[in-house]
Amino acid sequence: MRYRLCALLALIAALWLLSACAAPKAGQDPAKGNPAEGGASSPEASQPADMEQSLRAKAEEIAAMLRDRDLERLKTVIDPETGLTFSPYAYIDTATAQRFRPQELPDFQDAEKRIWGAYDGTGEPIELTFREYYEKFVYDKDFAGAPEISVNELKSA
Repeated sequence: MRYRLCALLALIAALWLLSACAAPKAGQDPAKGNPAEGGASSPEASQPADMEQSLRAKAEEIAAMLRDRDLERLKTVIDPETGLTFSPYAYIDTATAQRFRPQELPDFQDAEKRIWGAYDGTGEPIELTFREYYEKFVYDKDFAGAPEISVNELKSA
């Protein structure tokens, strides 16, 4: 359970960081920030407390997407170049981890079995469909309803 929670938190943090680090859209001046959000960042937005609050809000938003199985909304926060990496445990084995760009993210009807890594303890391959993997390793508990959220601090159940 602890490793799955860590993996989920790592996934949420990675999604948030990828969406925050995305390249500016065509015609957007990176120095001026996003015009839709009121231009350049204010000095207050770079304060640690504001960053932590922003991270918590984004994590809650992504956890709700995962809870609701809203893959279409999830695709909107996946960086189109870097993609989204799935790892069954906190350690990410880049040789076996599955990575998907937004347009490549499987849906719950996808019947293709993939190797998602190896089971901790046995080393046997984790060969599951996207739905099976999601239910076993991504959202097997109500993470959106977690009683406590931490930033840059590991919590175990």
